[in-house]
Amino acid sequence: DVGVVSFVSSSPGCGGVLKTVPEDFVVSEIRSSGEVVQLPMTTATADEKACAKSDLLTFVLHKKGVDTLEALAQISQLSCVASSRFGIAGIKDSWAVTTQDVTAWGVRVGVIQAAIQDLQHIQAAGFQPADKMLRPGHNYGNQFKLRLRSIEKGQELRLGQIFGHLREHGFVNYIGLQRFGKAGVRSPDVGRAMLQQDYVRCVETILLPERHEKLKIREAPWVETWMRTGNASAALRAGVPQRAWVERRLLETIAASYTQSGQGPGAVPNWEEICRRAFLGLPKNIRCIYVHSYLDKLWNLAATDRLRLSPDKIVIGDWVCVGYPCSMDRALMVETEEQAAEYCIQDLILPRLGHDVQLPGNELAVLMRQYLQYDGLSFEDLWYEAGEDTVEQLRTTLRHVISRPEDLHWRVAPDPEDAAFVHVKCTFNLRTGQYATMVMREVMSTKPRHPPMARHVVFSDSD
Repeated sequence: DVGVVSFVSSSPGCGGVLKTVPEDFVVSEIRSSGEVVQLPMTTATADEKACAKSDLLTFVLHKKGVDTLEALAQISQLSCVASSRFGIAGIKDSWAVTTQDVTAWGVRVGVIQAAIQDLQHIQAAGFQPADKMLRPGHNYGNQFKLRLRSIEKGQELRLGQIFGHLREHGFVNYIGLQRFGKAGVRSPDVGRAMLQQDYVRCVETILLPERHEKLKIREAPWVETWMRTGNASAALRAGVPQRAWVERRLLETIAASYTQSGQGPGAVPNWEEICRRAFLGLPKNIRCIYVHSYLDKLWNLAATDRLRLSPDKIVIGDWVCVGYPCSMDRALMVETEEQAAEYCIQDLILPRLGHDVQLPGNELAVLMRQYLQYDGLSFEDLWYEAGEDTVEQLRTTLRHVISRPEDLHWRVAPDPEDAAFVHVKCTFNLRTGQYATMVMREVMSTKPRHPPMARHVVFSDSD
C-alpha cells in the first residue's frame, strides 16, 4: 500500500487498456525553455570541434523498452564510463518510447556512439557542448501522447464527459506506482532501512528470494543460485541479466569482499560491513531514489488523509500556493475561513518530509508525525550517508495535491481489429515530477469511488 486511494471525480472511468505496446506511451521531455525535446534526424554532431573541446556535453537520448537508468547503465558498461558522469532531469518509463536530454561530463562523443552502435533500443544524437549538468527537476515537464485500447463502443459521450472533467478539475497528483519499485523490490522498504543505516536490510530487501516468488526460476537462474547457496560469485556465474544491474552491482561487491577477506588465513568477513560497502557502492542517484521513494510513500498517505478531511475545499491550517513554481517563499498557511474561501483545491500543497519541514497547521500534522513514528523514525533521522564520512540532509519539497494536465486533447478512433471497441488517443503536458499513469488512473479506473476511510495508526500515551 503506497497510499494511492482517492480520486477527484466521483464517477467511474471508462476502462480500457494502456501500454499494450511501448508505442502506446510516447514521452518527450520539455526543456525549461518550453521546447519539446526531439530526436534529430541525423546522428551527425552539429559542431565536432566545439564538442571535442568541451568537458561537458549534452545529447538527446531516445529509447524503447528500458527505463532511463537502465539505458544509461548499458551505455556506462559498454563505454567503461562511470554512470555518475551522466546527468538527467528525470527518469522515463521502461514500457514506453521516450526522448529526453542527457548531459555527460568528461566523455567524448565517439565513445558514446561506439557504445550504442549495436543497441537497437537506444539512440543518441544531437551532441553539443553544455553549460551545466542536468539534475532532477531541471526541466519544465513532459509531453505525453497516449493510446487507450479496448474501450467498449458507444461511450463517446461519456468519454467526452470524463476528459472534460479531467481538464477542468484535474487529478490527484500522487507519486506514480513506478516510483515504488519493480521486479518485486519494495523501494520504500529499502529507503526506510537506508534512513536507519541498516544496510543489511537494504541489501537483503533487494536480493532476498521472497521478492522473486512470482518469477519463474528458469527465467532467473541467478535467483535460484542465490536462494540455494547464498554465494554471490556463483549467482554471478549463473548470469544476472542487464535489467538487474543494481542486483549485479551488489553481488559483484559482495563477491569481491569475500575474495579479499579470504586472502588472510582464517579471515571471516563482517557481513554488516560488506552490506554497507556494497550498498554505498551503488551510484548516489540510485540510493537517492530509494530514500525518496520512502518519503514519496508518506506524501501519498498524507494526500489521501488530507482529501479525507475535505475533498474539494481549503481548510484552516492548509498550505496553499497558486501556480508554479511551488516553493516555500510563495506558499501561505491559511489562518481564517475568509482566507480559505479565497483559494481553490488546486492551490493546496503538501510538503514531502525533510529535516526542515514546516507541517500544516491542522490535524494532518499529527498524522504526518505518526507516519514516521510508526516506522521508528523522527525528523532528526532524515539524512543519509552520501559517501564515506559524508552525510546529506533531506530537504523538504512541496507538491500540489490536485493538478490539471496542460494542453489536454483527445479523440476517439475505431479499433481496426474489433468493431465492438474504440481507441482513445490523447495528448497532454505535465509539470516535472507529475505522472501520466495517475492521470490515466483518473480516466480509466472503473472501481467504485468512495471517500477514503481513515487508515492511519493512532498512538496512545503508553506508546
